[in-house]
Amino acid sequence: MHESAQFHVDRLDWDERKAYVRRVDVDHYTQADRAVTLKPLDVFGRDAVAGGARLHGEVMVASLASIYKKLKFLTNENLGWGRIHLPEIELQTTAYWLAGEGLTGWRRTELDVALLGAGRAIQTVASVLLMVDPHDLGLVTQVRSPHEEAPTIYLYETVPGGVGLSERLFARHDDLIAGASALIGGCPCDAGCPACTGPRLEPDLDAKGLAARLLGELGAPEVLTAG
Repeated sequence: MHESAQFHVDRLDWDERKAYVRRVDVDHYTQADRAVTLKPLDVFGRDAVAGGARLHGEVMVASLASIYKKLKFLTNENLGWGRIHLPEIELQTTAYWLAGEGLTGWRRTELDVALLGAGRAIQTVASVLLMVDPHDLGLVTQVRSPHEEAPTIYLYETVPGGVGLSERLFARHDDLIAGASALIGGCPCDAGCPACTGPRLEPDLDAKGLAARLLGELGAPEVLTAG
């Protein structure tokens, strides 16, 4: 998409940084699926909070796009996919993260869904609190972070070096947790949806309930649920 016109990329010359395109008129757009890994490099601040710790610091993010999806406008219906071959991209930036050091009694599959659902809600609330584009913040969740040795939710800035968003998120930790809990609790869906916890990747699990439970253990105030 460029200046409201759609273009199809016929050939991408990565080394020369050129894309050869042609104009098209279709009812879908494409989105890359990326495998993202994150490694903290330095911790600038750390405080104990309910259920664990809040931190912010410098991180290295590596992402590799391997496939793309064709998604229909308005409904985001998946119309197909294809493989892509691009080099891994590294980004050194800053991040805010929440380590659930005090979490116990979770099954791994349920914790994985809870972290992702809560993380997506926190990401949505963060973009509103900071008045930034949602794409300015990336999300990575780890059931057991090698750095923290605990379940961890990372929000990293998607620009090299960061622009101070992570420090502001660190300062507004309580607002983030409360806002994410309110977002999930106020959503009329049954078990999670793109508006609160994101697309349901595990249809048999209650992403909404699991994310709400996790946020509660991380200090979020109790919220009356809708739906």
